[in-house]
Amino acid sequence: MDLWTTLSGNHAYLGVVVHWIDEDIEVQEVLIALPDLKGDHSGASITEVAFKVIEAYGIGSKVSFYMLDNATNNDTAVLDLALLLVEKYSNHVGLCRNTIECVYATTNSF
Repeated sequence: MDLWTTLSGNHAYLGVVVHWIDEDIEVQEVLIALPDLKGDHSGASITEVAFKVIEAYGIGSKVSFYMLDNATNNDTAVLDLALLLVEKYSNHVGLCRNTIECVYATTNSF
């Protein structure tokens, strides 16, 4: 997941990309959604939008890792999303902190 805001600051979008290994053991990836993120960029807002995407694609039981940058709101979103996945799908992915933070964003923030 990644969050972008337009230069004017009028619109924000949450990019949701999925990665998987197909039956030929080839790594696949695709952008499945780029929904508007209305309101603030809080962890709760990110969770709400991300969970709607997960529900729409029926992949709640298949989520294994989250990849995102090191913004504090992402930490909140991952925890909240993990709790929703446990509640609805008995998927305990996020409870073990299965995240891959974006090293590029972290390295270039100095």
